[in-house]
Amino acid sequence: MSKIKKNSVLVVDDDSNNIAVITNILKTDYIVYAAKDGQSAIDAAKEFLPDIILLDIIMPDMDGYAVMAELKNSEKTQDIPIILITGLSSAKDEEKGLNLGVADYIVKPFSPAIIKLRVGNQMKLIEQFRSNEYDIMKYKLSNDALKIALWDLDIVNGDPRNPSSKFTWSQEFRDALGFSDENDFPNTSEALTERFHPEDGERTITAFMGHLMDYTEKTPYDTEYRLKMKSGEYRYFHAFGTAQRDCAGIPLRMAGAVIDITEKKLMEEKAHEDEERMRLMLETMPLACRLFSRDGKVIDYNKAIINLFGLTDQEEYLGEFNYFSPDFQPCGRQSLDLRNELFNKGLEDGYLRFEWLHKKFDGEPLPCEVTLTRVKYKGEDIIAAYTRDLREQKAIIEEIRKAEIAEESSKTKSRFLATMSHEIRTPMNSIMGFAELAMEQATDPQIKEYLGKITDSTKWLLGIINDILDISKIEAGKMELENVPFNLQDVILRCQSVILPNLKEKGLELRLYMEPIVDKKLLGDPIRLYQIIMNLLSNAVKFTSTGTVKLSSLVKNLDNGKATLYFEVKDSGIGMSDEQTEKIFAPFIQADSSTTRNYGGTGLGLTIVKNIVELMGGKLSVESTPGIGSTFNFEIVFETIDASSDTSGNNDFSPLEKPYFDALVLICDDNPLNREVVCEHLTRVGIKTIATENGKEAVDMVTKRMQDGKEPFDLILMDIFMPIMDGVEAAWRITALNTGTPIVAMTANVMISELDTYRKNGMPDYLGKPFTSQELWGTLLKFLTPVSTSIIDNDEQARDKDELLKKLRSNFIKNNQSTYNEIIKAIENNDIILAHRIAHTLKGNAGMIGETKLQSIAAEMESMLRNGIIPVSISKDKINILKMELDRVLEALKLLLGNDTSVKETAPISASEISTLFEKMEPMLANINPTVVGLLDDIRAIPGAEELAHHIENYDFESAAKTLTKLKNRKPV
Repeated sequence: MSKIKKNSVLVVDDDSNNIAVITNILKTDYIVYAAKDGQSAIDAAKEFLPDIILLDIIMPDMDGYAVMAELKNSEKTQDIPIILITGLSSAKDEEKGLNLGVADYIVKPFSPAIIKLRVGNQMKLIEQFRSNEYDIMKYKLSNDALKIALWDLDIVNGDPRNPSSKFTWSQEFRDALGFSDENDFPNTSEALTERFHPEDGERTITAFMGHLMDYTEKTPYDTEYRLKMKSGEYRYFHAFGTAQRDCAGIPLRMAGAVIDITEKKLMEEKAHEDEERMRLMLETMPLACRLFSRDGKVIDYNKAIINLFGLTDQEEYLGEFNYFSPDFQPCGRQSLDLRNELFNKGLEDGYLRFEWLHKKFDGEPLPCEVTLTRVKYKGEDIIAAYTRDLREQKAIIEEIRKAEIAEESSKTKSRFLATMSHEIRTPMNSIMGFAELAMEQATDPQIKEYLGKITDSTKWLLGIINDILDISKIEAGKMELENVPFNLQDVILRCQSVILPNLKEKGLELRLYMEPIVDKKLLGDPIRLYQIIMNLLSNAVKFTSTGTVKLSSLVKNLDNGKATLYFEVKDSGIGMSDEQTEKIFAPFIQADSSTTRNYGGTGLGLTIVKNIVELMGGKLSVESTPGIGSTFNFEIVFETIDASSDTSGNNDFSPLEKPYFDALVLICDDNPLNREVVCEHLTRVGIKTIATENGKEAVDMVTKRMQDGKEPFDLILMDIFMPIMDGVEAAWRITALNTGTPIVAMTANVMISELDTYRKNGMPDYLGKPFTSQELWGTLLKFLTPVSTSIIDNDEQARDKDELLKKLRSNFIKNNQSTYNEIIKAIENNDIILAHRIAHTLKGNAGMIGETKLQSIAAEMESMLRNGIIPVSISKDKINILKMELDRVLEALKLLLGNDTSVKETAPISASEISTLFEKMEPMLANINPTVVGLLDDIRAIPGAEELAHHIENYDFESAAKTLTKLKNRKPV
């Protein structure tokens, strides 16, 4: 048979990536065509007539089932096997495909091995079918052309042993050999015997004489041999005959027939070759395969079956056939009953695929996938059962499931950390900000001491939060290191200046040795290096009562643009045992349980330091002796550049001088106390501010300034979590307006993944809440050019700060008189979003003024309302607790502020005084001068000026200017 052309496959999928993956898997062995929709698939199938079609089910316009129905209804394509590729693997989906005549299924997600195996199996079935068709055709031709030639031997008148014995051949025999007349092929035995194939002559003559000389006639003459044709080729013949004998059994005559069976023999040889080839394929097939008769008996199987069940020979399999399935399947059905049911269904439908639990010879469970296919064998229908071991696939699926769970757990953890960061940092921003503002103006030493302790405690708490976030970034692989030029001396001296107060307080001595790197700067992350050294120094001071702490920085190698630096921190403190040093770098672990009680700390610092050192390419080591002290050391290789070539600016750690700016900044934050703190800080460095409560207001304000032809804002500080429109969307919309105004995210959510989101949406930098004045100034200096700077002088800056704190408390009283009733009304109206928002705002505002108990109660209420439904857990008792604590805070603040919060009795204000006040306010609002806030008491005395006062309180000076114009044009009452 001629060589078959390379087989072809049509891949149909609306996903280009899936087509590319499958094409790459199959292109080596097959011609691959592709179609991305149903109609294109039908057209391609009719044009190219592929051997197999791989068809996706879920596609737009025409799904896989519709495509399959169309192909099966066409005479041209109805016999092409179709393999469905799908994620729909329910019994209902499989039944639908089987009813349409599907050949096989490939379930997503798939592996290259699965694709190759299933396509390969179908191709083998196709080749087998084609081979059978060829055999049938050849046999048919042979039977149609069959001609019988006759022969006769006259024994009486001749000697069969003598070549001259008289034979008579029919003309059909001569024709079969290619001879036209008797002269070419005479009637002699010699004419026949000389044409025998060398391997057949002796055997044929022996058979002939055996019959002739067997007087009992028990030896028949019926044989096959090859004769040489006139053309020289050999053909096969079937010869048979019977001797006529006398009464004594002596042969008198012998006659018979000769049939040309060349085509039949060739077909038999081919059938034998095909059988051998099929056997070879069966034995070498990695998929376990069995052939069953209609009554379920095993006809044949390959070696993969023996290997699958862990056997040593075929007898074990045949003898223990029923053992290789447990008594019951996972579905609860008896294996024997279910097997018979599925076998009959496969025999009836022609195809069936299902999962089956086998067991190996040693009893180990063996999950498998079984595919039953009805095939023809020796004229009757049998079942070919292909069994695939699912252990590896199920292990992969389990690994994928575990990975998905781990990924979801990581995402959940990241979301929790982001929420925690936001929820904790937001009130801390107010605490730290107001404490700094109050300390600047405080003159009483005791008050300054209290405020200093508040600031220190806040920074300590912030340090713990940063540690938790750092360890989370490290675990998630999201900690990123900078690579900027820096001066090592600046880092070391900054560490020295920060640690010295702690050393002096404990009476310890610091010994510092730093080997200089002349005319060179290092490339790396100075902030993280500072974090490493400061953590080690802080631990050394914490665990040392007397003696010294030593910090060394040595240059081990300086060559080829690289510097190898060795750092060491040594103390004379309590030390650690070998057992303690082995676990000291594990998260949340300290030397022993008493360490936390005596010295404090989370046990995260050294874990973070170890990981950062390793990220920098180094290794942190420790040597320690109880009662003697500890030594921590690490070595890092930095790239270097010439100090003169560094144009990146100064990277030292010295405190910033206070800058002053001539700029207009838009502040967008839904929390009024946050707006107040930021506006106050910006006002103190000369910046004019406009404040908005949500992202939509910010977008509208930027848009209107463009429409009015006004200069754009110099900078926008954008909160992230806001109602109506959040900061990310607002930043994206403002950036699309191409105003050129830089936008800085002002948020407590400073996870790496979120910072990437901010950058992608138009916010190149962020200001993390809570922030200090220094951090705020550092951010401003990135985007604004100062007009002047000054040395920070607390005495000079201490003015009007107490009034700000009083105003915040006063605003809390004013803004929260009806908060409880608003929450109750929102819950009763099933407006859970509003109730959640009110609780969220109350929590933040309570935290800003230091009312932690009210903050905690409001946070609990917010958490209960977070899912958008009223939980059963919100009982009347919890609502009453909120009311009682809110009433207590309001009353306490009123007593603290005295009459400042009461409605002041003001003398009637005359029209001329109102006019004078308006004239004074107008240029202040036009120039966005924040000192207009100081006129609020006078403004509130003006009848109908409530809206004007509200805008000024919120630093919305543009809206205030418009409201002032309306009031000026109003007719006097």
